[in-house]
Amino acid sequence: EGKGGVGFRWCCGRPECPDHQRLFPPGPTSRPIAPRGPGEPPMAPLLIVDSIQSDIHALKTEAGKKYPKVREASERADRHLRDVADGVENATDALIAAALRRSEEMLAPGLAALETKQSRLVQLGAAYISRLASHDAVRPASFPAAGRALRQGAEGGDEQVQLRMLQAIMSVMQATSLVSDSDTVMLMLESLLVLYVSKNQVIANTAAASLRQCVGFLFDS
Repeated sequence: EGKGGVGFRWCCGRPECPDHQRLFPPGPTSRPIAPRGPGEPPMAPLLIVDSIQSDIHALKTEAGKKYPKVREASERADRHLRDVADGVENATDALIAAALRRSEEMLAPGLAALETKQSRLVQLGAAYISRLASHDAVRPASFPAAGRALRQGAEGGDEQVQLRMLQAIMSVMQATSLVSDSDTVMLMLESLLVLYVSKNQVIANTAAASLRQCVGFLFDS
């Protein structure tokens, strides 16, 4: 068992590998939307709304009064998420994601958390960005600042932070709207190379497997 309670020595990169599945769980899939009666408001797809909202609340709780920028950004993102969910007619996960992708508000809590340099908040911020990217709900024009912050976390974070960075990077590399930008792709690959030369073998070996996967993503896209 690795340091910090990480239950694997290294990841081989094969999808069927249990360690790989633990580090990089499958992305979300759409769920059916319950039927609505006459005059009832549109029902938001619980998968995307609930999962993102859960991460927002975790950031807000962890920030408390000590990190008002994170808390306030989380509150704004929460309100915007609920407004989008209530305002999209005949909502599906894809439509919700497309609406979130047009907003500057959604990425702000994750970026603010990464900027604190506080380990727990950085982990939550990276997990939140990973969640948005897994739904392809990140506004491409807003991502460069978050991408640079992910790289900084890859360079200077502890093992748990670096594992979160790996998860976020892999989610970004599977987000269609983000990998269409060559600068984003290069920044994520550079971050993986930083992790690949880590003295921590768990991090280095997982980064190596992630690099192989990223090459596969790029050739498949």
